[in-house]
Amino acid sequence: MVMELSEKEKRAGIVPDHDIDMYMK
Repeated sequence: MVMELSEKEKRAGIVPDHDIDMYMK
């Protein structure tokens, strides 16, 4: 559920780097 939201926000550049790191790992 969070992954989907973060994906869209990540593309928009709204999600912090540390959050994106969590998804990568």
